[in-house]
Amino acid sequence: MPLRPFFCRVGTKRDIASFVMDYFPDPDTYDTYVEPFIGGGAIFWKKTPTETEVINDLDKDLIAGYRRLRDIKTRDFRTDLNTAPKLQRFVDGPLRSDMDRLTAQLVTACNTFGTKGVGKIYLPSNPATKLRKLDEYQERLRGVKIENQSYEKIIAKYDGPKTFFYLDPPYEDSESLYKHAAFDYEALRTVLSKTKGRWLLSINDSPNIRRIFKGFFFKSFTVKAKGNTAIGAAARKELLISNYGSRGG
Repeated sequence: MPLRPFFCRVGTKRDIASFVMDYFPDPDTYDTYVEPFIGGGAIFWKKTPTETEVINDLDKDLIAGYRRLRDIKTRDFRTDLNTAPKLQRFVDGPLRSDMDRLTAQLVTACNTFGTKGVGKIYLPSNPATKLRKLDEYQERLRGVKIENQSYEKIIAKYDGPKTFFYLDPPYEDSESLYKHAAFDYEALRTVLSKTKGRWLLSINDSPNIRRIFKGFFFKSFTVKAKGNTAIGAAARKELLISNYGSRGG
């Protein structure tokens, strides 16, 4: 069974993962799968493993969390963190072990408002639900290369005719949500236009994005409104852009 993303992130693709994966190239055409912007990794956790896999993100804390998740040996975790006040006290208290730190990072990522990873803990969901599946998460991460570099370096490092890149970069006007500088889509297009491998990009649909990526294959779709999170309060138009076309046209 596919795993839910371990760390929650704003803008998760969990609800549309199957739709996005319908536009992946035939798995026989690549043996290396790379996500330069892993975030919560909704696609990664759902897809069938590939011979070589790479996940990357510039967020050092997030990547440290993935490495801790992959490498942690103990299974001694709290099972009684089932209310928001308990979770808040735990996160604010002393974190004495790697398991405490992994649990706190999980809680901070998934139990804050809009899964922004900052602010007060308000969701009471118990982190033990995921921690009980540590063996499954670690098995999925076995052999996966976990990087903390710029997307340009990752693409240059792993590019080749048998590589497939799935890219989910920050969307336009999302600086306040992700706390990053304005993203340079022109630079991304330049890098992608030179790749030897295949790539699929998911991004918001706008005249600017269509202008920048003109000449590649577009698949437009609408994501229905869901909940009151920062991304999801209203229906939104999105694009899948690729250099190989798609089964959906």
